[in-house]
Amino acid sequence: MPRTWAERAPGLARQRSRRIRKKLKIGEFQELGFLFRTEISPSLASNEQLDLIERLIHEVLGPRGLQMGGGLQEAYVAKRSPGSASDADLSAVREWFGRQHEIESFDVGSLSDAWYGEP
Repeated sequence: MPRTWAERAPGLARQRSRRIRKKLKIGEFQELGFLFRTEISPSLASNEQLDLIERLIHEVLGPRGLQMGGGLQEAYVAKRSPGSASDADLSAVREWFGRQHEIESFDVGSLSDAWYGEP
């Protein structure tokens, strides 16, 4: 299984200028994020699910400059502006899910390349 960005994207493997590496988000400009999956209580109404998402955004993601793509059951989280999510961001999301009684189970993945997939 390919591990580096050059192995995952062979067309990008040749030497590139700093400007091109920045545009391609490779090398020193690589951006990291993480995936989460949850199982919510089946008794949770749709408006309560929306409230849960809003709390996640306002309590954890927003203050940390993060954004998510997806929904409550599965989403990818990354920095809102250029940059990478950190282990601290990952831990904060994990801890928040652990405190929510509406969440029956959850899995917060490890940091991965936000543009070119899993490392």
